[in-house]
Amino acid sequence: MRNLLIPAALLFAASTLYAGDMPNFTDVDADGDGALTLDEASAVEGFDFTAADADADGSVTLDEYMAAIEG
Repeated sequence: MRNLLIPAALLFAASTLYAGDMPNFTDVDADGDGALTLDEASAVEGFDFTAADADADGSVTLDEYMAAIEG
């Protein structure tokens, strides 16, 4: 059991650090309309726009962005 806890803790720490490296939503929202387009989101390395767009409306809101980067 202990052998599983150490890798799990390291994976959690790495994911937390990665999320901390993500740009602020307002910095990515170039036009300031409160939603990210695919073009705006493509500036964020490693960000999966399709997965983040939970309601599949073609834009990513602040709530969707936060959910996506927090994992």
